[in-house]
Amino acid sequence: AAAVCLEALREAASHGYSYGKQCRVEGADQSIAWYELSIARKTGATHKKTRFIMLARDITERKDAESKIHALAYFDSLTRLPSRLSFLERLDREVQRAAKTSDKLGVLFLDLDGFKTINDTLGHTIGDLVLQEVANRLRAGVRPSDVLARSNCSGPSVELARVRG
Repeated sequence: AAAVCLEALREAASHGYSYGKQCRVEGADQSIAWYELSIARKTGATHKKTRFIMLARDITERKDAESKIHALAYFDSLTRLPSRLSFLERLDREVQRAAKTSDKLGVLFLDLDGFKTINDTLGHTIGDLVLQEVANRLRAGVRPSDVLARSNCSGPSVELARVRG
């Protein structure tokens, strides 16, 4: 937070203003708060002393909402796996990276045969539990380092995603 404040002050000193700088503050109770800083340079009547006016707004609720929106857009709510959108964006990046570096890229698509029968005979609640268990087992079968998206990775990389409803 101090580095953001100093950066905003330097910007205001050189350009006359700084706005929209965001800083994360961790409380003593480990709570997280977000603030947005705006600073304006005010020169005194004698032009000898420069003063600054600083406004700090608590934007914690906005950041929490942004985080929830991101989670809804990029993660499947049932399995918590990355969503189709997340997968397609990652795939596009990886195809471009592989083309630039002449690396190979593989995509494995898994389909659950007979899943419609589970939903039709046992109900969607049981079907949801099956999907969650499959996601958990796939997660357990992959090392955490494999799941991380690393474009500079020299070895194979694995990322799980749920791409269909």
